Amino acid sequence: MYLRANDGSGWFWDSDPGRKLLIPGYINWFHHIRVYAPASTDYFYSTAWGRYVLATTHIDRNEGTSQEQFGWSETAEEYFAALFRNQGYSVTEDTFWMANNDSWPSGRWGEGNRNFYLSNGYATIVVLP
Repeated sequence: MYLRANDGSGWFWDSDPGRKLLIPGYINWFHHIRVYAPASTDYFYSTAWGRYVLATTHIDRNEGTSQEQFGWSETAEEYFAALFRNQGYSVTEDTFWMANNDSWPSGRWGEGNRNFYLSNGYATIVVLP
């Protein structure tokens, strides 16, 4: 929903509702991706990477019901990596250490079994033209 980042000009907040894609064969289960970048340029820039954006992924289950659950970030990351690869983009999975590993490799439930934490701490890179 929100990212606090510093683009070299100072700290800022960005928000993104993201895009949800229904998981085939399931009712009210979605792969969810959110993309973040400074509003002024709609991308970050570094001399090493050039233009880039940051994204997060997760799965939403039964959102808006008393049974809602969120998480499975690694599962959603693998889905979006395959989606972009199948569209012809260059994808390198788990290539950049972000130091945000949580409960890898088995995962853990938190907050009354509402959130399932699962992250190996590595980011996947997708190169877009």
